[in-house]
Amino acid sequence: MTLSHAAKEMGKWCDGITGVEGSSGYLALIIVTAVGWLWINDSLPFQANGASKQIEEEEEEEVPDPPRNFTITQLRHFDGTVDQRTDEKKPVYLSVNGTVFDVSNGIDFYG
Repeated sequence: MTLSHAAKEMGKWCDGITGVEGSSGYLALIIVTAVGWLWINDSLPFQANGASKQIEEEEEEEVPDPPRNFTITQLRHFDGTVDQRTDEKKPVYLSVNGTVFDVSNGIDFYG
C-alpha cells in the first residue's frame, strides 16, 4: 500500500463519514491551522530544548520591591535635589496614605 493509495482511502473514509466530498482536505487544513496556532502561542506540550514551561515561568517571577517605611524626616531627604556628597540627583518619593511611591520620572509634575 503506497502513501498516495492510503491518502485516497483516508479521503474516501472522511467523505463517507461527513457526507461532504473533499472533506479530508478541510480536515487537514484544520489540523495544520490548530498545530500552527499552538506552536505560535507556545502552547505545545513539549519544547524543542526539552525544558518545561513551568521552569520558564518560575524564572520570570519578579522580585518584589523592598518595603519603603520612612519617617517624615527621612522622606524629606528624597526631594529630587542634587546630593551634596555624591553630586547626583536624589529620587523623588511621594507618600499617600502610608504608601511611598517613587515619582522620579514625573519630577516636573511632582517636584
